[in-house]
Amino acid sequence: MKLNQEQLTAPAHEIKNLNDLIFLSTFQQGLVKEVFKFMLGQVDGQEVGLLKSSKLLGKTAGRCGSDYGDNAIDISPKQWDIKRWEIKEKLCYNNFEGTIADYSLRKGVNVGDLTGTDIMTAIVEPLMKEEVAKTVFRLALFGDKDITSAAIKGDATVENFNTIDGVWKQIFVGNTAGKITRTNVDANTKTTIAAQKTAINTNGVASKLIDDFLADAPVTLDQATNKKIILTSGLWKAWLADVKRNNKGSEGQWNSIFGGITTGEINGIKAIVVPFMDEIIQEYQVNETNSGAYNMPYRAILTTEENLLLGTNNDTLSLNTFDVFYDKRDDFTYVKAMDTIGALVLDERYIHVAF
Repeated sequence: MKLNQEQLTAPAHEIKNLNDLIFLSTFQQGLVKEVFKFMLGQVDGQEVGLLKSSKLLGKTAGRCGSDYGDNAIDISPKQWDIKRWEIKEKLCYNNFEGTIADYSLRKGVNVGDLTGTDIMTAIVEPLMKEEVAKTVFRLALFGDKDITSAAIKGDATVENFNTIDGVWKQIFVGNTAGKITRTNVDANTKTTIAAQKTAINTNGVASKLIDDFLADAPVTLDQATNKKIILTSGLWKAWLADVKRNNKGSEGQWNSIFGGITTGEINGIKAIVVPFMDEIIQEYQVNETNSGAYNMPYRAILTTEENLLLGTNNDTLSLNTFDVFYDKRDDFTYVKAMDTIGALVLDERYIHVAF
């Protein structure tokens, strides 16, 4: 596990206890629950049955003995692709000697054992909880089993993304196949980051984009009562500024609830702003068409509360579970988290996207 040693090095009179450190959390597991509906106890290859009527059923009444149809129920299954992810890290006591964490180290032959120390409770455990939640959300949104190293940058590897196909991969495939409708975002096609920002922030562009996005949604989605919009922070900021600039109605009330996530309403529809999507797009994705630009930074999803599923074979839901153990043979303290994950766009009739 990589720790920033500079943050642990301070004059003794400034910080005397690791519990005095301020942990700036940028992500909480509640964000995952805002976007996805969880399904526990799922199995790889298991089908999720979607019930719907297959045809128009009502018709003019016939005489006695008229035929009965068999079209009332159509079960359209989707299949779970659930795979295992892991986080495995090791810590050496040498990294904490000479820092403000020095006091927390054990003495003598057990100095390498960090279990039960302030180092674990004040530093490692909060970091691990956040990284577990980020891993689950990253895979659920941006997982791509076919990803190559050419599509990622920074310190990312293909193993950080190729566990499953996440929601965006399923959206791209569904849109190409004509199953998922899309509103095009012209700003995403620009060849530089600066040009993308200029295009989306041009007067009238963002507000018209959101208006078109909602207008383009299929009529099946129009009739749903529990809709929600999930959008990148960059698109939301441009829309909000455009609405204010042009006095195009009220921008509504927006609440920051945790981890940078903001919720509110757009045209009476619940909206969830997810800066984590911007982070992944900007920090780790490569625009393979225009190398000097972000990879579609302005995105939105209109769907229903039950349509984006996140499954695990666990019978409980906990993003805070990990194992910590000390090995006397090599003096490392090991930290391990492991679980399974699958993501599904359940019904393509109830999702519309902009990218």
